[in-house]
Amino acid sequence: MKPIELINQHLPEGLGGQLANLLDEDPSAIEKAVQGTIPVILSGMIRNNDDKDLINRLWDLLREGGFSIGNGPGSTADLSDPIPSSPAGQMKSLIFGKKLQGYLKALSDFAGLKHEGNAVFVTNAMIPVVATIIRNFSSEHEFGSDQFATWLGSDKARIFANVPAGINEVMDFGGWNDKEPVPAESQATPLWWLWLIGLLFVGGYLFTTIRSCQNKPLPTVEKEEETEVDPYASLDSLTRLKWARLGLKIKYLVPGGAEIQVPDKGVELRFLDYMDDTSKSGAEVTWFELDRILFETGSANLNPASMDQLNTFKTILKAYHLAQFKIGGYTDNVGDPKANLALSQARADTVRAELIRSGIDSMRVLAEGYGDQHPVGDNATEEGRELNRRVAIRVMKKR
Repeated sequence: MKPIELINQHLPEGLGGQLANLLDEDPSAIEKAVQGTIPVILSGMIRNNDDKDLINRLWDLLREGGFSIGNGPGSTADLSDPIPSSPAGQMKSLIFGKKLQGYLKALSDFAGLKHEGNAVFVTNAMIPVVATIIRNFSSEHEFGSDQFATWLGSDKARIFANVPAGINEVMDFGGWNDKEPVPAESQATPLWWLWLIGLLFVGGYLFTTIRSCQNKPLPTVEKEEETEVDPYASLDSLTRLKWARLGLKIKYLVPGGAEIQVPDKGVELRFLDYMDDTSKSGAEVTWFELDRILFETGSANLNPASMDQLNTFKTILKAYHLAQFKIGGYTDNVGDPKANLALSQARADTVRAELIRSGIDSMRVLAEGYGDQHPVGDNATEEGRELNRRVAIRVMKKR
């Protein structure tokens, strides 16, 4: 489960009402302040991910700081500023540093609090709440400091995005996201240096030829030495653009500690949310369409670019080792329905076989082709037909 959802799911019942009564504030303003504080606290923790000493210090505070939610604050005295040397005081310093005062004013403005000082009380209430929830989750999953940092950082793009704009101007969280990789599809490769290398190569060759008066052949440079094989090289520009729109890749820690890198708008995160949602049993008919799987036209042969997503799902399925799944294959309605049904079955079988090849028990994964049934797009348009040519995965049983 991702951090923001985890915090919201485990917030103490009635916390907002308690704070509103204690602080004589409008409940809606307090709720807005609480929701604005959560991503700020998480973002303040994330900024320490690149500093091993700081992340270890934060981790020690979480584990040994004695944070607890209890029954909530009974009076404003319970919300007073913590002693700087206390675990809560140290954590507050780690998260906000010298930007605390600017943050408090920005939070008050964002939530529309009657009194700016009430932003202090909301923040003091939320730090132990967030710390306790994260500590309990980390303990349940047996995290160490590295796994904690990876889990927290895996959702940093979305956490940063949830920080209210006015608060972000003060805290400057956006600047901490500069290290995110830029998708290869959006990078323009400068060509001037290729011309320069070519001119130098030709000049060197002519000079050597004149000096030696020998007709030696030019050395052959094997392609493998020039560059690595790009699995996306065979993709057309529209597909590359569509995949780039899935967002930047972020790190995510799956149960068991394995790390994956997935697009922040890709199907993988929605699939993981479903798997971690304890209110879902797996009996629901819920399909997740794989958004980076391609086949050769009219064939069940996978495009090499598909292996990136397939390898990710291999890791995910291994993490949930008791769950059972079904792979579904679909086509558009062009051509013979029987041939389409056979093609969709073959494609589903190919994906299933690839998953099994990685060591996943064959009894856990079924495959079924549906042909042109269950369209998700309009077969009268090319865009709709492209949507209908797909492979999807369904959770049949979680445990």
